[in-house]
Amino acid sequence: MNKMAKKIIIYSMVGLFQLGLGASVIEAAPASEAYPWQQQQDTDKRQQDNNRQQQQDTDKRQQDNNKQQQQDTDKRQQDNNRQQQQDTDKRQQDNNRQQQQDTDKRQQDNNRQQQQDADKHSQEQGDNQHQQHPDKDKSWQESDGNKQ
Repeated sequence: MNKMAKKIIIYSMVGLFQLGLGASVIEAAPASEAYPWQQQQDTDKRQQDNNRQQQQDTDKRQQDNNKQQQQDTDKRQQDNNRQQQQDTDKRQQDNNRQQQQDTDKRQQDNNRQQQQDADKHSQEQGDNQHQQHPDKDKSWQESDGNKQ
């Protein structure tokens, strides 16, 4: 029995030693081998991080695209506004020029008409003076006759 007790004690010690060694090996093993659920958590975390990064990249690209589109739209609007203003200014200048030309022509026509009226009036006045003073008219004709 003594022998048997020794064997039991030895086997028990070896068993305890193996258990102790096994526990330390498990503790020293990588987490994924020691705790399989940890590997899933790590995979999930990496996937979440990747998804978050992809979403941030997508959001940034979308913001950049939106900003570029807004800048392009603003530039086109400014160009359109500038062109419309230039067109409006040109039409206004053309209208002003045409109005000035029309005004100048009317003024010239009025001046010409007034001059013609004045000349006609003077001629009529002269004709009236000749008719009222025939003697003066004769001397005028005589002086003309002498010149010829």
